[in-house]
Amino acid sequence: MLSFPSMTLLALGAFFVGVSKLALPGLTTLSVVIFALVLPTKTSTAVLLILLIVGDLLAVKTWFPYVHWDALKKLFVGVLLGVLLGSWFLAKVPAHSLQKIIGTLILVLIAITFILQRSTSINAQQRLASPVTRYIYGTLAGFTTMTANAGGPVVTLYFLASGYGVEAFLGTQAWFFFLVNLVKLPLALNVGLLNAHYTFIALALSPLVIVGAICGRYLVRYIKSEVFNNLVTILTLTTALYLVIA
Repeated sequence: MLSFPSMTLLALGAFFVGVSKLALPGLTTLSVVIFALVLPTKTSTAVLLILLIVGDLLAVKTWFPYVHWDALKKLFVGVLLGVLLGSWFLAKVPAHSLQKIIGTLILVLIAITFILQRSTSINAQQRLASPVTRYIYGTLAGFTTMTANAGGPVVTLYFLASGYGVEAFLGTQAWFFFLVNLVKLPLALNVGLLNAHYTFIALALSPLVIVGAICGRYLVRYIKSEVFNNLVTILTLTTALYLVIA
């Protein structure tokens, strides 16, 4: 039986899930940390996955008109390759070392993305449209989400560097993670990460995701595109640093 302080922390984490899905994607990192502190590591991942899907449903409904379907199709080949590589890598590398490797990869990717965005010799969006670049980002997204549930920063960097507006960014990312999380859910159930008790906890926390989503939807109306991009970049950097030093 969880204590009141523990349930309060989980409620806060669920609220952050809702805000992240409708406004600030990088905020999911705080939810990951909170759930890992309160629940057993593997169980926390599964419980959080249910809440993420609840948030995904709200996000895809809200941002549906703004989705760039072509971008999703082009990324998924690389994502599939990354998931396969991640499955193999999980069996070879200790979890603690794995987090640091992924965090370092994301930091390197942040630097590369920054250079792409500031490039004057070749248009950054043209570079991102190249098959090689798409495969790199897609593969890393699949790899990191499979190995550490940390695919968010990679996809965030790709969509930010692609020059999407706030709505297009949130809509395209929402559908990306909705599809990825649906694939991951039966795998989590199959290996027994959820029992009736923890499923009930996830369902009890779901209304907090909805409240967070409502607040996020209200918040994003008042965030200018430049401020939004800076906030998401800072949260992405925080995620990478957390993985390196945790």
